[in-house]
Amino acid sequence: GFRRAVGRTGVPAECIGFPVHPKVVFRHAKDETNRALMSLFLQETARRGVIFHFAGFNVSFSHSDADVDQSLEACDAALKIVGEALADGRVAERLEGQPYGEVFKRS
Repeated sequence: GFRRAVGRTGVPAECIGFPVHPKVVFRHAKDETNRALMSLFLQETARRGVIFHFAGFNVSFSHSDADVDQSLEACDAALKIVGEALADGRVAERLEGQPYGEVFKRS
């Protein structure tokens, strides 16, 4: 479902990782733009009642079909906004706060 949403919007993003712990990543040429895109995506999915973490999220049997559908609808709407922001070059202006920051880094 996420791949279909990416295909509809043309946003440079993909879902990688294991099926039980997927991760959304953006593939813009600039790392700082990827961080801003992820921040905007997280903001917009949260606005729609779906909370993801930039490092990945967990999927389990406790998630109903309705939960999955709501999550995919939130992703689709968020990716549309991300695509619009990429098209008009106003990614940072759409953020209501600062881009996410990694506090701990693996060595």
